[in-house]
Amino acid sequence: MSLPEITYKHFHSFGSTNDYATELLHYFPLVAVSADEQTEGRGRKGNLWVGERGKNVYLSFGIDHKKINTSINNTIQILPTYAHQMITSLMVLDVLREQAKGEFRVKYPNDIYAKGQNSEGDILTGKLCGIITEHVYQGSECMSSVIGIGINVKQSDFPILQGNKPLSINMIYGNQLEPDQLIRSMLEKFSDYIVHDYPDVFQRWQSELGLYQKEIIVIDKDNKFIAEGFTPEGRLLLSDKDTGEKMTVDNGSSIRYEVFS
Repeated sequence: MSLPEITYKHFHSFGSTNDYATELLHYFPLVAVSADEQTEGRGRKGNLWVGERGKNVYLSFGIDHKKINTSINNTIQILPTYAHQMITSLMVLDVLREQAKGEFRVKYPNDIYAKGQNSEGDILTGKLCGIITEHVYQGSECMSSVIGIGINVKQSDFPILQGNKPLSINMIYGNQLEPDQLIRSMLEKFSDYIVHDYPDVFQRWQSELGLYQKEIIVIDKDNKFIAEGFTPEGRLLLSDKDTGEKMTVDNGSSIRYEVFS
C-alpha cells in the first residue's frame, strides 16, 4: 500500500503557500502548493521570505497525519515530526545536486548553503534555500504538518538580513535552471522521502551537516563552543572550549560556523 496521491495547486501569485497548504489539509491528506510569487512568505523567527516573481521556488507540502493513517490503515510509518526538517533538507540537497551539479551543504538545522565560482572568477558562498516547518497539535498529538521550501534560483539582487548572504543558483552557476524544474522533481520525490526509516535519516543528516568537533559561535555568548553531537530529536550538543560547560541548541539562527570547511 502506498501513500495517497499529492493534491497539487499552483498560483501565479499568492500570500503564503504554507497558509494555503494548511487550508487544503481540511479536505486532502497530502498536499502541495507552489507559486511564481509569494508576497507574505514566512521564514524563521518571524522573518519574511519573499522574492521576485518567476525567479525562485516557493513550495509547501502539507501532511494530515490522521487522514493519511486512516487511508493507509497504519501500514506505512511516516517519519516523526521532528524529522520533517531533516528529510526535507536531504530531499532538497539531492534535487540540487542532481539538477545544478554544484557544491551544496546543509547548515544546521535545515538551510542549504551553496559554494561556487561565478563568471568573474569570484568564490561565492551563502544561503540558497530555507525550510520552515509548522505543526498543529491537539494536546500532545500532532494533527498536521506543513513544510515550506524557498529556493533562490534566478534572482540576483537580495537584501542582507541578519548577517545572511543569500545566493541563487544563477549567481554561481549561470542561468541553467528554471524554478519549475526543481518543483517537479520535489513533487516526484516527497512521498518516498517521508517514509524513510528515521535512524537512516538521522545518520545521513548528521553526515551532511559535518558538524562534529567544529568550532561554533553562539550568539550572545562570549566563549566559543565545540559541536559534540546531537540528541535523538536533532538538538545540537555543544561544550564550551574553555570551561567544558554543556548546552543544547535547536535554532540555527543562534549559531555561526564555517559551513564549508
